[in-house]
Amino acid sequence: SYFAFYDVSYYLSTVLGTFAYGLVFQLTGDLRNTVVIIGGFFVLGLALLFMVPEREVAEVGT
Repeated sequence: SYFAFYDVSYYLSTVLGTFAYGLVFQLTGDLRNTVVIIGGFFVLGLALLFMVPEREVAEVGT
C-alpha cells in the first residue's frame, strides 16, 4: 500500500509541476521565473523532508 501512495504522489507531482511551469510562463513570459518556481518546489520538498521524524536504527549483532 505504501508503493501505491508513492505512485499517486509521483503522478500528482508530475501534473502539478508541469502545470505550475506552464502557468508561470504564461503569466510572466519569462523562463527564468519558471526556474525560480521549480527551485522553490525543491526547497519546499526539502523542508517537508526535514520535518519527517527519524526512527532509531536497531544495532545488528555480527
